[in-house]
Amino acid sequence: MFMNSIRAGILALCGSVLLVGCAARRYQPAPIVADAIASGYEARNLADLGLQSFEENYLGHPVSPWPPKTWDVQTLSLAALYFNPALDAARARIAGTQAALLTAGARPNPTLSIAPGIPSPYLLSLDLSVPLETADKRRYRVQAARSLDQAARFDLAGSAWAVHSAVRASLLDYLLASQLLELLRSEAKVRGDQVNILERVASAGEIPHLDVDLARI
Repeated sequence: MFMNSIRAGILALCGSVLLVGCAARRYQPAPIVADAIASGYEARNLADLGLQSFEENYLGHPVSPWPPKTWDVQTLSLAALYFNPALDAARARIAGTQAALLTAGARPNPTLSIAPGIPSPYLLSLDLSVPLETADKRRYRVQAARSLDQAARFDLAGSAWAVHSAVRASLLDYLLASQLLELLRSEAKVRGDQVNILERVASAGEIPHLDVDLARI
């Protein structure tokens, strides 16, 4: 009876140790809510306080007033980097490669197995196994993880440059369109003055009203 109690206590202690070492985090589902995502996109604006902190941290000085009255290529590029979801995905990939790099550099854990003894079940046999990696397997594994991490960082840099290039191109299109709009407004004013002059001339009977209608069109 006493031996059974000792044997049960040893098994319970070893089982607790093994369970603690192999504890796993339970999966927590995170469903995608389309309405919430759409609302988040609609709520984005240049007056966002998080964007202000992001801009100030990068520029190295406070931005006042907020939002600024004028925006340049740098500040607009920072806003695009802050709101762009592709960069969040690229940063998540870097976090994954960093975790993979830590895992690749870890050494295999030793294992301890407990089994009833032979010929007597009251005698327990303990087997300790310490795995050894040969042929530089660990070094090659770490090298492959570093290559993947570097590729993920290059992908983040490429995504950031693509966002910056798109902002610069859009700003250039906006400036060209603004100048064209001013030219068209000036032309419309000149043509309006021309129509007014022709209307006065037509009222004096110097030209037919058909000429005025053509000028107005």
